[in-house]
Amino acid sequence: MNNHPFLVRFISFVVLVLIVSSCYNLKPTAAKNLKETPSQFGKVEAQKSDSLYNISSFFNDAKLTAIIDEAMQNNYDVLIAIQRLNMAQSQIIGFRGNLFPKLDLHVSPSMRRFGAYTMDGVGNYDTQFSPNITQDQVIPEHLPDYYAGAWMTWEADIWGKLRNRKKAAVQRYLASVEGRKWVMTMLIEDIALTYYDLISKDMELEVLRQTIELQTTELEVVKDQKEAGRTDEMVVKQFEAQLLNTIGISLVVQQQVYELENRLNLLMGRYPQPIDRGRFRLSTAENNPIYSTIPVDLINNRADIQQSLHLMASTKADFKAAKAEFYPSLSINIGAGLQSFNPAFFLNPVSLAYNAAGGIVAPLLNRSAIIAEFKVADASQVEAIYQYQSNFIRAYSEIYNQMLAIETFRSVFETKLQEVEVLRYANDLAFELYVTGRISYLEVLYIRKNTIQSRLELIEAKKLQHFSIVSLYKAIGGGWN
Repeated sequence: MNNHPFLVRFISFVVLVLIVSSCYNLKPTAAKNLKETPSQFGKVEAQKSDSLYNISSFFNDAKLTAIIDEAMQNNYDVLIAIQRLNMAQSQIIGFRGNLFPKLDLHVSPSMRRFGAYTMDGVGNYDTQFSPNITQDQVIPEHLPDYYAGAWMTWEADIWGKLRNRKKAAVQRYLASVEGRKWVMTMLIEDIALTYYDLISKDMELEVLRQTIELQTTELEVVKDQKEAGRTDEMVVKQFEAQLLNTIGISLVVQQQVYELENRLNLLMGRYPQPIDRGRFRLSTAENNPIYSTIPVDLINNRADIQQSLHLMASTKADFKAAKAEFYPSLSINIGAGLQSFNPAFFLNPVSLAYNAAGGIVAPLLNRSAIIAEFKVADASQVEAIYQYQSNFIRAYSEIYNQMLAIETFRSVFETKLQEVEVLRYANDLAFELYVTGRISYLEVLYIRKNTIQSRLELIEAKKLQHFSIVSLYKAIGGGWN
């Protein structure tokens, strides 16, 4: 009966602590102006397609696929991302361990001597004359103390503070997983863009070499005409200058080929060496129905979008953990072991020593630190929501832009293909007409220049169409599902 007033006072104290601890606005700040998700891209009626997840649907080139596969194994950015993933995984283990009691082994031999004019010194000296102790219990002047035992500490996770910290760590780990996927997606984009750029330079170089051979032949014909008195030195120099100009351009393109090869080798994590590669089909435009039937919900497969979602979840858990800091925490400490100042009795059961304590700690005054932590967690949660919204809108725009670009460059390519055919016919007739005196050499040079330019622009249009397909592949998340 005598304990009841104490129990009532203790419960009243706990209730008071809870009331005082909650005297702060703990509601999260609401995010504003969130956009609704469109159901389709522009006026395009999107349909689901399993082939969107197949890399061969975008890159129908076995040699490119082989390069990508090797880069996935050896690229150093990917390897670094994997190590960051391992670090994030280790943090989860640490937060998980905080949920359980900690058990430590303590072994602590020590030696003490109390001053003669201290309470401990006088007390120990006086104890030696007590009739209640045996000779073995007499405390020596130089007092040894031997202790060996276990000590357990545990904070009871009443308000879910530790569980939410663990949950936040898990979500950040999952965000790191998505971050690794995003690194790989961007690596695939970089490889594919470089690969197609390299192929375009190969084909440009081929056009220039063919042109050099033709111009060399024409220059010899013009020289023969000069010897026969049918033309003059100025015409010869014009044809020679055109040939030298083409040779100079081809040398620049050859250097670009070397640099693009070495860039691919770098992305593959290896030293410079020849790259096995294909070539463009210049007879037809790239036209696959899946390029214009992208479903909007495919955006959620993007690794950066998934990463944003996991970061939103982690900031939500951080907010709950910061909120729990305002409430009382219960900690329990228990220790048990053997302790004695006489080694002869150390392993004796009478040397058993233990200690048990529990405590409730609640913040009452000077709570600026936890208030600041709460405000940071609250703002971080809103920031994560806005970041997700921003990423989603950007992803939508990227996909829509590339869908339009693929269609635009398909039309450009088909137009250029017609232009090349027209100029090829004119080019075949031009030199013959010049030799027979029906047109001037300036007209020949002009037609030749336009023919070369149109063939190079046709290759460029094909490259830009492939670039748009690669960018679309990256925009939908690189096929991750």
